[in-house]
Amino acid sequence: MFKFASKLTVVTPTMGRVAGWLTLSFFCLAPAFAGPGELTVLSLMPLKAAVSDALAKFEKDSGLPVSVHFVNRSQLKSALHGSEHPDVVMASEEVISELEKAGQTQKDVRSALGRTGLGVVTPQAAPATDVSSPESFKQAILKSKSLIYADPSENAGGQQVKTLFDRLELSAAVKAKTQLGTGNNPVAPVGFGDVAMGVYSINEILAAKGAKLAGPLPVSLQVWIQYDAAMVAGAPNQSEAKRLMTYLVGAQAKQSFASKGFEAIP
Repeated sequence: MFKFASKLTVVTPTMGRVAGWLTLSFFCLAPAFAGPGELTVLSLMPLKAAVSDALAKFEKDSGLPVSVHFVNRSQLKSALHGSEHPDVVMASEEVISELEKAGQTQKDVRSALGRTGLGVVTPQAAPATDVSSPESFKQAILKSKSLIYADPSENAGGQQVKTLFDRLELSAAVKAKTQLGTGNNPVAPVGFGDVAMGVYSINEILAAKGAKLAGPLPVSLQVWIQYDAAMVAGAPNQSEAKRLMTYLVGAQAKQSFASKGFEAIP
């Protein structure tokens, strides 16, 4: 049966009802991955909605039991350095390339899952916000009373937002009103109305309750984040892992990712 690893969520109230979310996973230091017979997937948290949907369909169609563990970037690398191994890892293209270079994934078993861009998010009840041009985007960011984006140390989208703000010389101007979103739902403070505006990966915005996509970044500013899947070197269930990798490039999996805010790789 398709299942998630157990997790404990701790909420820290600041700046209103909820500002920071911290997810402490029981498996983050010593993952108890399944052995032969149960396919195990290790995935970065931003992929949760799409991966959950795709793996549920895969398990139903294939009859293979699947266990999935959702982690942040540092937890993922720690898990793969441990003595036990998952079968398949899903992460940003950058992370997968790093793992491949380090010999932790198999070079010949890797697939592109999709890509997502950055967008501006506001509370559901907020007035419409114009972010259609570079100038209107900058003005919206500067005028917003409070701002949030994902912690760059945990999230590929957060890394891209930080780089973009530095390039547009916005970082210093918004520093005093900016906080970093963490945990399994970094967009939550916007959905609760405790933060006026955020910049996140579009897939994370679409999955957030109480929040809405004000618009994607203008074309000239847009940054695409690609996510890949790869089979882990020494995976205990290699034939099943290859079967999953084949499924992930098929029509059903592509539909799962498209419905959660990911585009096919051009």
